[in-house]
Order: sequence, then C-alpha cells, then structure tokens
Amino acid sequence: MHTLEIFWDFSSPFAYLGSTQAEKLAARTGATLAWRPMLLGGLFKAIGQVDVRWRRGARRSAVTRSRT
Repeated sequence: MHTLEIFWDFSSPFAYLGSTQAEKLAARTGATLAWRPMLLGGLFKAIGQVDVRWRRGARRSAVTRSRT
C-alpha cells in the first residue's frame, strides 16, 4: 500500500487548496493519508532561502496597475 504524505503550512493558501483534494486522491488511489504540518518560513530559514514575501507586493502592484 502507498502513503500520500501531505506537507502543509497553516498559513499557506496553496496548502489549503491542496488539502481539499487530499482525501479524495487518497481514496481514489487506495493510499494511506499522512498529514505532516510544517512551518514553511522555518524551512526557508533552515536552507538559507531568501524570504518570499515580496511576491505578495508584486502581485498587489500588478493588480493596482491593471485597475487604473
């Protein structure tokens, strides 16, 4: 039997969207579902990744420009 591990961050909208489909996918494939909560910010810090918060501002700016 296969295991479907879902690594998710409480604050990530992408993780939320993926979690809405996890149970259906596990049921369809016969996999056991294993939830793995994590802190994405902590992971980025541990691997030396630059903080990615700038993307939100970039998106906001793009939306603002398209409205004018």
